[in-house]
Amino acid sequence: MSKNTYSVHPNSKHQGDYDFELLIESHPELEDYVHLAKSGKLSISFHDPRAVRALNKALILRYYKLDFWDIPDGYLCPGVPGRAEHIHHIADLIKASNGGRSIKPSAISGLDIGTGASCIYPILAVGAYNWTMVGSDIDATAIKSCKDIISENESLKSKVEVRVQKDHKSIFGNVITDADYFDFTMCNPPFYSSQEEAISASNRKKANLNKDAEKSKNNFGGTASELWCDGGEYVFVRRMIHESKKYNTSCYWFTSLISNNKHLSPLQSELTKLNCTDSKVIEITLGNKKSRILCWSFLSEKQMKAWRDLRWS
Repeated sequence: MSKNTYSVHPNSKHQGDYDFELLIESHPELEDYVHLAKSGKLSISFHDPRAVRALNKALILRYYKLDFWDIPDGYLCPGVPGRAEHIHHIADLIKASNGGRSIKPSAISGLDIGTGASCIYPILAVGAYNWTMVGSDIDATAIKSCKDIISENESLKSKVEVRVQKDHKSIFGNVITDADYFDFTMCNPPFYSSQEEAISASNRKKANLNKDAEKSKNNFGGTASELWCDGGEYVFVRRMIHESKKYNTSCYWFTSLISNNKHLSPLQSELTKLNCTDSKVIEITLGNKKSRILCWSFLSEKQMKAWRDLRWS
């Protein structure tokens, strides 16, 4: 077994070391990438994108009870334990908003903005909490991949829907309908402001992983729409905040992962300018990486109570 260095949420299925023997049972191809590390424990080469993909596929199949999962070549391979943290903290947020009282899973509905080819957040939300999820994306290949994953897994067919975002300038528009009520939205926004910035960061990461890593590709992959956009994370989330105001009664909590701590204060200032009624920052520590979830709502206290009474009681 190899040490999983994440400081995981108590509800996480990924506590302690990776059990490679169990993971290989779920995904036999993983065995091709497992070796005995200098520590004397089993591990993989984390700079090898094929090994990373095999490990995360095994984690999904093993712990989230899927019959099939795959992604097209070149698309972002999610780090499953880290993505699961995001879901668990959203669950805590919703429970706290209901006065600490549990809510029936069937009452919770979420929207994942930019769900990607992996459909990872809907998979984890269904697998961990049995919520209903909608995933949106602008990339046609990503949408097809998500639909393929859903069609091959009975557990997802009645729980997950994917919607195409046809307008590059919109985030919630064309996705949220008049009939929708989402208890939360979530997003892992494009971090980089350009392709060059993304490549440079990837090269630094690979160099830290292994001295031979310059011979390998980006270990987690990723397409343009997944990794960068004009202005990077700050501009994307700022646009999300402003657009969310138009859908203020369609969602209880809007949320977004914020990777760069420098972006947090100016984004909070934007929320103040738009008169949001409540906002929170949830800190997440994953090994050596720290990130945070920015959460905000435009519902009044009266509307929040009505939401809880009608949807969560």
